[in-house]
Amino acid sequence: MSYSRFSIEEKQRKYGSIPKKLGSKIAIWIIRIFMVAVVATAVLGGYLIYGSVKGIIDKAPEIKSVNVMPTGFQTYIYNAKGKKVRTVVGAGANRIYKKLDDIPEIVQNAFISIEDERFYEHGGIDVRGMFRAGFVTLLSRGAKKQGASTLTQQLLKNQVFGGGEEETIMSLVERKIQEQYLAIQLENIYSKDKLLEYYLNTINLGQNTLGVQTAALRYFNKNINKLTLSEASVIAAITKNPTGNNPITHPEENAKRRKEVLNNMLRLGYINESEREEAEKDDVYERIKAVNKEIKVDTSVNSYYVDATINQVVDDLCQEKGYTITQAYNFLYSGGLKIYTYQDPAIQKICNTVTNDENMFAGMPAKWKLTYALSIQNKEGKTINYSEGHIQKMFELESAMFAKKGGADQYIEKFKKAKLKDGDEIIGERAEYTIEPQLSVTVMDQTTGGVQAIVGGRGKKTGNLTLNRATDTTRQPGSLFKVLSTYLPAIDTAGYTLASVQDDGEYYYPYSNKEVRNWWGKSYEGWSSYRRGIYRSMNIVTVKALEAMGLQPAFAYLKALGITTLTEEDNSYAVALGGLSKGTTNLEITGAYAAIANKGIYIKPSFYSKVLDHDGNVVLEHKRVSRQVMKDSTAFLLTDAMHDTLTRTDATAYRARLADTNMGQAAKTGSSSWDNDLWIAGFTPYYTCTVWMGYDEQTSQIGYELRHHPIWKAIMDGINAKKKLKSKPFEVPESVTTALICSKCGKLAVSGLCDAAEGGSKVRKEYFAVGTVPTESCDVHVKLNICKDTGEAAGPYCPNVVSKVFLVKNEAITQNDAHGKVVKRHYPTADTPYILTSKVQTKCSTHLTPAKPTPSAIQSGEDDETEDISDVGADG
Repeated sequence: MSYSRFSIEEKQRKYGSIPKKLGSKIAIWIIRIFMVAVVATAVLGGYLIYGSVKGIIDKAPEIKSVNVMPTGFQTYIYNAKGKKVRTVVGAGANRIYKKLDDIPEIVQNAFISIEDERFYEHGGIDVRGMFRAGFVTLLSRGAKKQGASTLTQQLLKNQVFGGGEEETIMSLVERKIQEQYLAIQLENIYSKDKLLEYYLNTINLGQNTLGVQTAALRYFNKNINKLTLSEASVIAAITKNPTGNNPITHPEENAKRRKEVLNNMLRLGYINESEREEAEKDDVYERIKAVNKEIKVDTSVNSYYVDATINQVVDDLCQEKGYTITQAYNFLYSGGLKIYTYQDPAIQKICNTVTNDENMFAGMPAKWKLTYALSIQNKEGKTINYSEGHIQKMFELESAMFAKKGGADQYIEKFKKAKLKDGDEIIGERAEYTIEPQLSVTVMDQTTGGVQAIVGGRGKKTGNLTLNRATDTTRQPGSLFKVLSTYLPAIDTAGYTLASVQDDGEYYYPYSNKEVRNWWGKSYEGWSSYRRGIYRSMNIVTVKALEAMGLQPAFAYLKALGITTLTEEDNSYAVALGGLSKGTTNLEITGAYAAIANKGIYIKPSFYSKVLDHDGNVVLEHKRVSRQVMKDSTAFLLTDAMHDTLTRTDATAYRARLADTNMGQAAKTGSSSWDNDLWIAGFTPYYTCTVWMGYDEQTSQIGYELRHHPIWKAIMDGINAKKKLKSKPFEVPESVTTALICSKCGKLAVSGLCDAAEGGSKVRKEYFAVGTVPTESCDVHVKLNICKDTGEAAGPYCPNVVSKVFLVKNEAITQNDAHGKVVKRHYPTADTPYILTSKVQTKCSTHLTPAKPTPSAIQSGEDDETEDISDVGADG
């Protein structure tokens, strides 16, 4: 470079020229404007960023409303012996909570070292970690990404932000900002230990496990406090990617991250080199593989009892606690509840064994009912649904019943072939076979209201919350209803007794042309007591008893006994025989009969005794709310009449009598029209049991095979034996007394009349409620001297006279038919041969004079003797 005078002057001229000066000034101004613009943009951008961040923070949840406590827990159901019988797990609830003191430090440190090594140092967000993560990402040009979320942030992500599954970058940024903002505040509310405890019980660890305890059980079949360093590092390695780092399905990926866990623990001083080396040498994945083969993941379905318990708890949460149905189910499946039931495992086993015994159905060929569903989507996108009814119609089958399982398969294939067209697609198909006839059983402790056992169906149960025939199915109760609808209210409040009588003869429902018939056919027994009406299950006597009493008491008592299915259509005389529009359930029948067994006190049947929440607080409790539905005297009178049902040879349930004849036993049988439904309900001083048998398809008739009687007997005998129950008769209350009555009129028996009646003595010792013993004596029996030769009333000269006791009765009825017209009918009954007729009241017309002595008598005797005989004859 030249520094001569000439060079200097030349440069002065060059830079001092006016154009050059102007250009320099313009350049300087441009630079200044640019700098101002940059600063302004920075300031404006800062304000915009500040505003955006503030707006995002303002939308964050209030810290007071944030709940980071784990909320999804397994619910356990226990039987009456305290044994866990079922674990109920909802989505996000496979978690077993453990306090931090119960989680070993080796597990805590493993998670801290890999997820948040400065956990005990930062205030909710790790600034150093954020810079480190950003630096790694920049150096790798995005190829490597390193997380910077603290355990506190992860806890918020899982519990508040739904796991952080954002679909857009903006949503991700928004969540991160809110997460960091809340993390700082959260650390001012909870201690570090409490946050770590929540985190370790929240984290998703694969295989549908939440929290470290569940993971320890799933992968190693041991409790968390038994884990080794090697095992703890495996579980900690899962966190980054619960699917990709799963030690069962991806052991190689888990091993890579496990090595990071161990190295970090060494670097941070949690373990020493020898411990790290020992852990790395452990063949942990082979052990996990072996455990996975051995461990049995519960894929079984709920029992009928568990299903019934779940439904009852949900109903009670809604009715007593105000939950919605959705809230109730969520609470049950994810609330970590402890549900203690009344289920007696011994009684349940007896019920299961008896109802699964094919010998109980010998002579009744099994049938298989098809349940079928087919959904086809055609090429236009329309869905068409078909059921077994369509198959029935296409092939003109009488029913969906088949002689063997799989009997409908050929029809199904032909049906599909006929319905599928080009372009159609099957989007759903289900074919199931159910064995028939079906049954249900309920066993209840009448003194507590606790249901001891139920059977909701015959055959293998294939799903949860499926049809439960003990609790859900309503069927016609038939003659079981006689005691409940008629005899109970008649005796309890309407002034009738077991000795009251109705005439069993030809009879029609009031204001109807429909005849009432007894189950044995069109023959009649005449005057019959209410006791006989019960143990012989007499239809005509029962309907007449209801007509005499009136319909209103029947409805009131049925509702008080827990029958909930009644409608206005049932307000008819058919209710006497169990003719209901909707029917009723096995469970409700059992509850009603249990009230009789419990001295007239009704307790609503319950499957659970109490429900505790996750913290041990009582949520629901069976308070055994009871009501005195009938007098204790009425309960005993009905019980004693039903005792005859089992023990009398002419009664309807003699085949079901119990082996222990000294045990108090009472029962009532029932069948609906055409024997579609067969029932028996009864009790001992200890338990009440009801058995129903029939076909799900109610058009099929089971026939009165009496198969339900041996089933009831086997269950009750089994309970008595298994529980070693002491023989105990039913206790006679002080409110009951006895009297000798005439069984044909219900009044006090008259010696020499009622006991000498034609056809046998009609005197019987009967129980009465104190104050209801009849005060009048029998007025339907009369004694007459009858000429043995003519059958007419004996005259003074009849040689062969016998005394007979006749029945004073008019066998004619007057009724209103369906049109209100008075109709008179006459009918013969078992009483007819013994009725006092006009013939026997007519004086003998044959023996009008004294009988003359026979020649042989005259020749063989003395004259004075002949006179004596003649005199006697004349005097007689």
